[in-house]
Amino acid sequence: MHGVVTLLSGSAGAGCEALWDTLERRLGLTGVRATPYPHFSWQIAERYQVESLEAHLIEAARNAAPFTVRASGVAVFAGDSPVVYVPVVRTEALDRLHRTVWEAASAASRGASAHYEPDAWMPHVTLAQGDVTGSGVGDVVRLVADEAPAWTVEVDHLAFLWQPDVETARLQFRVSLGRSAPDGVLR
Repeated sequence: MHGVVTLLSGSAGAGCEALWDTLERRLGLTGVRATPYPHFSWQIAERYQVESLEAHLIEAARNAAPFTVRASGVAVFAGDSPVVYVPVVRTEALDRLHRTVWEAASAASRGASAHYEPDAWMPHVTLAQGDVTGSGVGDVVRLVADEAPAWTVEVDHLAFLWQPDVETARLQFRVSLGRSAPDGVLR
């Protein structure tokens, strides 16, 4: 999967990486590192037309001002392959930008996940996925809860992560909010 994201920076990014390190060291969990950038996702899809996506995201970012949101606590998406995450608190500014990003990214995507549609979206920072079992999810939650994540997240850019097949995701480009040009194309 590929995705439009906002990368975590500062203490939020460092805190997320510290939790990933703790989960790896104490429980052997490394699945989350397939996407090695602390982030939350606006949309994920099977395929994007990258040049079109970049143009649409530049336009979406042009009129958006940076803002902050809170991410705190620990929660689980249950199922055959549980995901442990830190919820991002939805705000009016976050929802407004999400609708804009969803529309912009949808124009350049195929196979977008319905879980990220505006009415279904649950913004979150993933802490463990891919190698968490149903029987082990309680250990992950207890360990993460001891660290009590409570982060301020700067929403000041949009980025595109590309993950071909089973490879590790790579940052392709980043666009700052309030600008009319990309920060840089990393392809």
